[in-house]
Amino acid sequence: MAVLKVTFTKTTRGKLALVLWVLNWISVLTGIILFSLGLFLKVEIQKRKELMSADVHSVPNMLIATGLVACVINFLGGKICYDCVDTTKFLRWKLLMLPYIVCTFLFTFCILVGALMCYSMRNELEESLFLGLRNAMLYYKDTGTPGRCYLKRTVDLLQIQFQCCGNAGFRDWFHVQWINNRWLDMTNSEVTDLVLSGPLLSSGPLWPLYPALVLSGPSTQHWSCLAPLPSHHRLRSNVEGKYLMDGVPFSCCNTFSPRPCIQTQVTNNSAHYNYDWKTEERNLWTRGCRQVLLDHYTNIMQSIGFIVLIIWLFELWVLTGVRYLQTAMENLLRQGDPDLESDGWLLENSIAQTARSNFKIIKNLGKCYQVDDDPNIDVPSTAQQEVSTCQIPVAR
Repeated sequence: MAVLKVTFTKTTRGKLALVLWVLNWISVLTGIILFSLGLFLKVEIQKRKELMSADVHSVPNMLIATGLVACVINFLGGKICYDCVDTTKFLRWKLLMLPYIVCTFLFTFCILVGALMCYSMRNELEESLFLGLRNAMLYYKDTGTPGRCYLKRTVDLLQIQFQCCGNAGFRDWFHVQWINNRWLDMTNSEVTDLVLSGPLLSSGPLWPLYPALVLSGPSTQHWSCLAPLPSHHRLRSNVEGKYLMDGVPFSCCNTFSPRPCIQTQVTNNSAHYNYDWKTEERNLWTRGCRQVLLDHYTNIMQSIGFIVLIIWLFELWVLTGVRYLQTAMENLLRQGDPDLESDGWLLENSIAQTARSNFKIIKNLGKCYQVDDDPNIDVPSTAQQEVSTCQIPVAR
């Protein structure tokens, strides 16, 4: 029994063909929209590729490819539907109609996959942003290194534009050296102290020893543990010789704060008048750039995913109409009279029967490559029979 059978007259067949012709041209426009959305997302990701550790262009590439295929398939579909108004013109498309519908179904499925990818990209993007921002902060100071000199400007513009600071928060800057050594006076004892020890939160534990640096030349460094830690404004002992301090770059300053920005000695309450760093965090941007960027891209991808889902439903509607037109025209050709009514359907048999018949076809195709099904495989040849009946004399 046919699934969702509909009877079409000559007039309704002609109207259906013309409507599908228009819808296919609209689908060409939706293909252009898909291509544009993929290109827009690709450009947005490309803008901040320095802040990402991995390639996350799978979704935009999928949308771009799907959009191009949509333009080609729907352009061809518009030509086919327009010729279906005349029965004689339909004959040249008769053999191509079923392969065209199968290809359109696969293409429609790809649109659905693209929409779902827009909603499932968040975890991959979050990991890429975490590693990318971490590396960008580590190389922030390398303004004189080829290939990294642009990262300081990139990170500063990011923090100003998106009103964020650090990877997960402004405290991330306490754990990296973000000032280049050429801007440090290594003859200054205060600078050397920070290079040797690093900053320590006032609420953190005190370290019993700190590493001291003996400068024997402009590029020679030697470490040794000498004396107890002299200051309680240190974050941790640092044996790598990095200039760590409880400070942040200028781009972390909150422009809406009424107080002048405090970007150095952030955790030292005694260094600033009427200041408590635990309650004055609004002086700096408190949100991490990873979360801000993740929300930014998530909003974009959710909007794109919603548009792609609408396009998928529209393409599914067009595909359904083309299937009705194909079956109605084929049944009309069997009757031989173009003025008669004809039936159209989505499936000629029930879903279960269609699945069984397709499975049987696939199974039969597999048997074509099996040698064991040869009826003569077990029949011995006459030559073999003659050889077996002959007795070969044996010398005694």
